[in-house]
Amino acid sequence: MITYVILHYLTNDDTSKCVKSIQQCNQNQDFNIVIVDNASHNESFLSIKEEFSNLSNVYFIENDYNMGFAQGNNIGYDYAKNILKASFIVILNNDIIVKDREIYIKIKESYKKYNYHIMGPDIISLIDEGHQNPLSNVTSSKKEIYSNITRYTLLLLLNYIYIEELIIKLKKKLFFSKQEKLKVENFNEIKENIPLHGSFLIFSPSFIIKNNEAFDGRTFLFLEEDILFYKAKINNYKTLYYPEICVLHKEDSSTDFLTKSKLKKRRFIYKNLIKSSLVLKRILK
Repeated sequence: MITYVILHYLTNDDTSKCVKSIQQCNQNQDFNIVIVDNASHNESFLSIKEEFSNLSNVYFIENDYNMGFAQGNNIGYDYAKNILKASFIVILNNDIIVKDREIYIKIKESYKKYNYHIMGPDIISLIDEGHQNPLSNVTSSKKEIYSNITRYTLLLLLNYIYIEELIIKLKKKLFFSKQEKLKVENFNEIKENIPLHGSFLIFSPSFIIKNNEAFDGRTFLFLEEDILFYKAKINNYKTLYYPEICVLHKEDSSTDFLTKSKLKKRRFIYKNLIKSSLVLKRILK
């Protein structure tokens, strides 16, 4: 059985569309959906429960506080593994739209052929129509981690004393170079043992039997893909990019809904990038 885990936060319209897309693409199949609310402070989760409570294969979990991406999803993963006894666990963002009506079959057949631990599909952004898999800009060395920690710490300090806005407006360069989003190439090719985008991940029986959590619970948000990739390498787990499956991704809707203040949003990002970078540094040791 395949179980889909959706982490919900604030935006009920996205979650509703995500659930409906899963239902449409898994008709006549045996599957479950677990929706985990990460302590939304509005009425969005109540709306979701009212909409889907009549479905016997949809389960609802309410976290007492916002646990972040990793821990929030781990709650759903644990429920899927230990309560629902899922063979495959698909963890997807609530702003994902599933279009492939053969996804159920492809997940199982690709596992038989490639024996993967973690698989990622072709993910197309609804913002720029770019392909987000295979992931091409993960942290590559300890030196880069130290550089990133220094950079994010400096930006955070500048943010608190309100100088960052001035630097951005004047377009001045600091002592570090700006990171750019790398262009994804060869997205039509099946690839093994590469980093995968975290918005849609499929965990196979080979992974589930050995792991009680999907993500490193020490992070709140950011760098989950980097950490998962290096942990997979350490444990000799096979990651697989499988473009025969394709999903659509709206991108960052919950984060955008969280705060309209650019200053506060950047402060939130820098703090959690520092925290996640420190976790990654410990793993690479």
